[in-house]
Amino acid sequence: MIAAPTEKERLMRIAYVVPMTWSCGGIVAPFAHVNELIARGHEVAVFAPDNEPVSWFPLRTAITIIPGNLEVGSPFDAVIFVGDSFRKVHFPAASRRFLLLQGKDYLWVGVTERASLLKAYADPQYHILAVSNWLADFVRKDCVARRVSVIGNGVDTSRFYPERPQRAGFRLLIEGNLPDPNKNVLDALEIARRVRQHENVEVWAMARRFMSAASLVDRLFEDPTPDAIPEIYRQCDLLVKTSIMEGFGLPHLEAMACGCVPVTYSSGGVLDYCRHDENSLVAGVGNIPLMVWNSLRFLSDRALRTRLQANAVATARSRPWSRVADQLESAISEELRSS
Repeated sequence: MIAAPTEKERLMRIAYVVPMTWSCGGIVAPFAHVNELIARGHEVAVFAPDNEPVSWFPLRTAITIIPGNLEVGSPFDAVIFVGDSFRKVHFPAASRRFLLLQGKDYLWVGVTERASLLKAYADPQYHILAVSNWLADFVRKDCVARRVSVIGNGVDTSRFYPERPQRAGFRLLIEGNLPDPNKNVLDALEIARRVRQHENVEVWAMARRFMSAASLVDRLFEDPTPDAIPEIYRQCDLLVKTSIMEGFGLPHLEAMACGCVPVTYSSGGVLDYCRHDENSLVAGVGNIPLMVWNSLRFLSDRALRTRLQANAVATARSRPWSRVADQLESAISEELRSS
């Protein structure tokens, strides 16, 4: 006789609701979830507010367009809302509802939207799926969220992997939109300028939008295709990240997977996996002198570079998207058991 499946092994019907479909880390993550869950046999549907084709990601299912405040009557075991999408589509027949929390989104919206987000985090109908312990602590303490699970983020190591080319000199990479107060790229540019006073380094920048390359930046990759991003990381030695806060910091992990070591501010969720002097170099937010010193240490110490690069790659390999899918299945199954 074949044993009945356990709750975790039970196949589920799951819906994802995303606020947009253009390429960014906040959409890469839920799309990666969808593919992993489909590969495990779950039935997964994706809802989005526009019909822009998702040619930049190999999503394994079609997207259903939601033309405004839509009510979906189909039953689902779980509905996972990304960002503020819970306000735009309703699932009265869903067994359980989840909010995927990837950052402190309420800080970047108007007063009305801010109140709506904070209220949702504390709403008992929602189980919060946080991508870092930093975010989980925030919603538990500040929003008094009742049910919170940390699922983390992952990286596709079939695309992001190290391949150290033979070349002379060192290369720093600045990643982040300019202007963007949170990404704080001006600090990264200042760090690169000071490093260049001591070392003959090449400076690259990568962003969806970049106000000005300036004379400091030797090469700018503006809105690169997803296929181009891994090779950009592979061509660089240090990722200079000066965000004020990161819900997780997916670029850090993707760079690590390619052997590009982050020199970073201790900006929230990155501390879940960035460990100073082990797989990255970390300084307090705003501490430009220490970021410069850390960068120069890396450039001048071959043994340190070798150790950090090896550990960075190992850290990334320990965080595949399948690990995130394990956490998702556990969180959803736990909710269904409690119903």
